[in-house]
Amino acid sequence: MMRMVGTPARLQQLIHSSTLKAWMPTKRFQSTAAGAASSTAEGAVTAKVTKSKTETALTTGLLLGGAATAIYGISSYSTSKEDEPTVGLDPQKLRAYQALDPIRAHQEVKLPPNASQGYISSCHINTFAANEPCEDRYQIEYAPEGASYFLVADGHTGTEASQYAKNKLIQWVRWSLSNRPRTDSTDPLAIEKDDISAIRKGFQQADKQFLEYHLRQKEKRGGLAGACLNMAIIHKAHLYVANAGDCRAVIATRSEGKLKAVPLSEDHTGETEIERLRAEHTDDPDVVVRGRIKGRLQPSRGLGDGLYKLPEYSQVYRDTRNRELAKKWNPPYTTADPVVKSVPLTDRDEFVILATDGLWDHLSNDEAVSIVDSYKVRMLLNSKLSVRQKDVERNASTALIMRALEIAAKSSIDKGKIQTQGEMKGDITRQDKLENYILKLEPKQKRRVHDDITVLVVFLNRSKLKKEAEPTSRLPDPPQPLETPTPEG
Repeated sequence: MMRMVGTPARLQQLIHSSTLKAWMPTKRFQSTAAGAASSTAEGAVTAKVTKSKTETALTTGLLLGGAATAIYGISSYSTSKEDEPTVGLDPQKLRAYQALDPIRAHQEVKLPPNASQGYISSCHINTFAANEPCEDRYQIEYAPEGASYFLVADGHTGTEASQYAKNKLIQWVRWSLSNRPRTDSTDPLAIEKDDISAIRKGFQQADKQFLEYHLRQKEKRGGLAGACLNMAIIHKAHLYVANAGDCRAVIATRSEGKLKAVPLSEDHTGETEIERLRAEHTDDPDVVVRGRIKGRLQPSRGLGDGLYKLPEYSQVYRDTRNRELAKKWNPPYTTADPVVKSVPLTDRDEFVILATDGLWDHLSNDEAVSIVDSYKVRMLLNSKLSVRQKDVERNASTALIMRALEIAAKSSIDKGKIQTQGEMKGDITRQDKLENYILKLEPKQKRRVHDDITVLVVFLNRSKLKKEAEPTSRLPDPPQPLETPTPEG
């Protein structure tokens, strides 16, 4: 893991004046609970930890150079007695801990309950924002019927669509599965076809509700927002991946002793779907310009983006943006219909990575798989070390984000995207750690260097897959019929 030195002056001041009990993450990490930040009389930043029925959570405030005080909700870890440190980390490691807090602020690990039937070991999660507010969202649901749902949503033109996807998309897919036609067929292909059809319908119904809901509101601009979507559904030894947009899913599969990255989705953009768009708009030679739909929108599939789907949103756009559209504007151009891939799982499959395009802008599929594989090796080695010797990084998603940020920072410096004179609080030199470079950026500059990044890494239980791998089975129905999801909430 890369450790940060040469931190901004204000951050160093906080680090030296703060008290933070050393804690080491373990596999019993759960989702974020409530916490609060407080300062001591000496101005130190301390963490007030509140215990809940699940776990504890840590919230701390960090003041980055030149930026306003930022409060980060940091999901904390439960430690076993053997992991509980009797003394704190040495000052260098403590500084590394706290200097990395903004990058680690939203990391968490969710363990599946018994309902997942043991095919999943854990899910590592983290998100790091470039936009304010962050437009990425994610959602995980271990459904009582035994299926596990994992979603990443990459929003654009606002957060309305990605937030709606977080709140409602899994509900819609489960609703669609519970209302699919009943069949007694035992043909795996027929079962698979029914499941895929229900997943697609869930995406489409969610999109329809989102767009219609915003048209009924006095303030209609929320329907102009959009979100790219990538959802993985795991039931027993079977995986479905539904993709609409340019988020991406990759599975790490061991073949001939080597771990390989196998793509589970394809990016949907104006460039990759140019043939479909031209076939649907034969009278419009400018339907795709420079790889973008009408020269504007890059993703060709996703939730929302009312301007590119319904004629009614053309006037909404004119009223809210005070701009005119091209003379030829004949939606629909985009669709929420996902491409769904069905994958039987075996004991050769080790983990699945789902991430928004902020990660894939800087890492290839193979690089991402290699980073997670290296993380697993480090964790194996760390298990044999004492607490004081252990690597402080214990989250695979964070390891991916750290590498992406390092590449983004180096690229922006090399290409001169960011001027170091006048725009920053303090100069950035090539000798600085690249993570420091990211943390020194003002909010308005960050988006010029990297996009919002959200990563889910789902670790599979290979021993379970080896013992009980089954042929394609029908995705289970919820224990009771589900009501149609409402747009609110």
